[in-house]
This record gives sequence, structure tokens and C-alpha cells, in this order.
Amino acid sequence: MAHETPAVTGSDSAAGHHKIALFGTGISLRLAEKLPGFINAEPAPSLASEALCLRYGYRGFSARTGEIANLAGLRQLFSAALTETPVAAWQRTDGRFSDPLRPRVDPEGLSSAEEVAEMQEQHLLAVRQAIGIADEVLLVLGGAAHGRDKASGAIWTSVPDTTFPSELRARIEPYFSGFNELENDFAEIWRLLQDANPGVKITVALAPPMPGETLAREEQHQLTCLRVLAEEWAWRFANVGYLPIWDLALARGSEDSFALAEILIAQASPPTEAESASSASSDDNDDADIDTASDKEDPPPSDEDQNARRRKKRKNRAAPSTVCEDELLEAFSR
Repeated sequence: MAHETPAVTGSDSAAGHHKIALFGTGISLRLAEKLPGFINAEPAPSLASEALCLRYGYRGFSARTGEIANLAGLRQLFSAALTETPVAAWQRTDGRFSDPLRPRVDPEGLSSAEEVAEMQEQHLLAVRQAIGIADEVLLVLGGAAHGRDKASGAIWTSVPDTTFPSELRARIEPYFSGFNELENDFAEIWRLLQDANPGVKITVALAPPMPGETLAREEQHQLTCLRVLAEEWAWRFANVGYLPIWDLALARGSEDSFALAEILIAQASPPTEAESASSASSDDNDDADIDTASDKEDPPPSDEDQNARRRKKRKNRAAPSTVCEDELLEAFSR
């Protein structure tokens, strides 16, 4: 079966400069597609309604993964995709079959294990393509449990629900990761992504609870662990960032909050060669001004003059759309 070339949405400049592969949880369809440079490697049928996309797991992420809130589930997904290791289908109580990597994206199930294998192959190809062309992989993590096989210790992206046989549900238990497990999962995800796309930027964001939602104690604990570790990963791993401002954007959950996404991406992304050359030229001119000024025997400038000159230099060097984090925090607090 042929697979479509990944589509890149968002503003034209971002699509040409900075492409984002998005995986995880807590993103609505409209907000995901507002991300400049958003990669959609597994697009919905052209006439699909938003309700259909929601039901069948299209558009919210860079591949048709459905929600994967936990780091262990993302590790399993990336490992299966990037090492090209298929995962056998689960059979449901009604005799139909589901892909255990994403059991909820086909609510009615599929007709056979072979059909699951064929669709899973296309899905894992989409995940590989999205990662392969990305400048940045945005991982939105939450506190939800993943599944763990009691006998083998195998990890699943989610816990089987009542549509699956009782023996399968009895075997696979809800499981919340602790510090060491989260550390190991992230280190393996980092290795997989860097091997697949050397130098790709990895940004971690945390999806807070929805308004009115009460988290279980285990979920809250896992989110707390992630918040502490995200800061650590950004400091310790190359090409990793944690921007708490993303957490605020997700918490607001509005299109207005994501209107600032383009600014965030522009500031987080490396400059193009043209931008670097322009900046170097500006620095040379500034140095020349300083050298010329030093040849003159003018009296030393006052503190007020020095502050004015610094403000002018910062203004000249800043991009037109540059907004500091304090301003963004102020905008989100309104």
C-alpha cells in the first residue's frame, strides 16, 4: 500500500524553516494544526469531518497514534517504528482485532490480525517519516498510566478496556512509572530519536489536567516526577529543551494561547545562515562604532547614555517578533 508524503502545515515561513513532529497527549485538533511547521504524516481522508477525525485518531498528532500520555508508551511506539519491529494484534471479545500500539484509534476493531499488521506497518512508516524530516520533536506528556504485562514486564501504550477479553485485562495492569523508570525511558527515547535524525531538537511539555478534572494520587505523582526530570533532561541531554510556557499554553487550551506558538518556535529554533550572517555583520558594525568612538577623546558617557545605547543595540539585534518569557507569562495570565 502506498503511503502519502507527510504534509507540513502552519505559516509558510515556519514550514520552510522549522518542522515539528508532535506526539503525546492533551492537544486538540485545532491547536495542533496551529503549530507552525506541524508535520502530519498520516492525514485523514480529505472529506473527513472533525467528529470523524476525533473518533479515529486523525490530525491531533503527527501520526495516527491517538493519545499516548506516558513516556513508556512513547518509548514502545518509537522503538517499534525506528527499529521496524512489528507488534502482534490483540483480539477483542467480539472476535475483531486491534493494534496494541493504538487500541483506541479503530473503535470497531479490524477484521483480522493481517489487516492490523498491514495498517500498523503503514502507521510505523508514518512515525519514521515524521521523525526523519523533523527539526524538532515535541513530546507532550501526562500522568496517565500505561499497561504492563504482569508476567513478562512488557509495556503497552495503554491499558486494555472492557472490549478485550477478561484474561487479557487480568494480565495487563495499569502501571505508573517512578523516577528511575522515567529516566530510563527518556534516555532510550533520546537515543532512538538521535540515531534516526542526528541533532533533532527534543522539546518536553507537560499536559496539565483539564478544567474541573481531578487527578488520582498516582497521576499527580507521575506529573510531579516529570516536572522535576524535564528540567534535568534539558540541562543534561544535548538538543533537549523544556519550556514551561508550553505547559501554560496547554492549560489554557484556547486558540489564542497557541497564537504565540510561532513566536516560541522562532525563538527556540537555530538561526538560518542568512540570519547568522546578518547578525555577524551587525556585530562587526557595532565593534567598528566602538573602536571609532574609542579613538576620540570625548568624556565618558553617563550611566543614562550607556543604558540608552544598550537598549538601542538590543532593539537592533532583536527579531521583529521577539517576545521575552516575562511578556508571554503576562499574556497568559490575562
